[in-house]
Amino acid sequence: MNLWNTVRAWLGGTETDVGTAAYREAVGVDVDPDPDLWRRLTGDAGKSRDLSPMSRARMQEVADYLWRMNMVANRLIELPLAYLVAEGVELTAKDEEAQSWLNAFWHDPINQMDLKLERKVRELALFGEQCWPAFVNEQNGHVRLGYLDPSLIAELVTDPDNAEQPIGVVTKRDKKGRYKRFRVIINGPEDVFTARTRGIRANDFTDGECFYFAVNDLSTAPRGYSDLLASADWSDAYEQFLFGELERANLLRAFVWDVTLQGATKEEVEQKARQISVPNPGSVRVHNEAEIWQALS
Repeated sequence: MNLWNTVRAWLGGTETDVGTAAYREAVGVDVDPDPDLWRRLTGDAGKSRDLSPMSRARMQEVADYLWRMNMVANRLIELPLAYLVAEGVELTAKDEEAQSWLNAFWHDPINQMDLKLERKVRELALFGEQCWPAFVNEQNGHVRLGYLDPSLIAELVTDPDNAEQPIGVVTKRDKKGRYKRFRVIINGPEDVFTARTRGIRANDFTDGECFYFAVNDLSTAPRGYSDLLASADWSDAYEQFLFGELERANLLRAFVWDVTLQGATKEEVEQKARQISVPNPGSVRVHNEAEIWQALS
């Protein structure tokens, strides 16, 4: 009796319950009746770490609202921004011709990087990602940048051989079902990718090229996250707390005049109530000891 039969005998079975047939069955039959529903605990980890489309849209809406309406959240965005670009940014090159190219790009009437850079950095912090389609003049190589609203990004495609490297951006479909697939520009030649990846970029992303930047991202969740994502609830709660304290202060400052008429009948009290008026600040009120005025909060 081999080891398996011994264990089987301990569990109340017989040696005839197992044999070569059982071993052959194990090759093609799973003990789980629904193996198609099983997945590894460590499998597809990257997908579960990213926000769902609805959650991402909500994150972007909340970040925009808090930046506009919440002073604390606004400062969380604006102070780092001021630290980074408040003194302006300059692009310089030792080569005069290269410097002329940089100046032409920087001060292009569409690019206007001297005016738009601050806004671009702000929106990168707010939404966690930026996508700028690039349009190149085939005659002289001059580059102009477009802008793709982060809320219109449906998917960021990464290199199948390197999950942390974005290779393409897919937009959401418009009302007519149309969408675009942009190839992400990298700071290097195409041959840094494998042949398979080069094929994907060349054949699947044919609507142009774009720059893609993300902050607060992970290798397994490459789309960016807003700088306000972690602090959004706290910023909102702090604002509610402050408004509550203001309402409390207003209530504490509110008061009513309580007038006591000693020895007065019901008719006399009602007559006095019809005649009485709230005294103005600094006014004079004359009465005898039978009438008592008291301010009550």
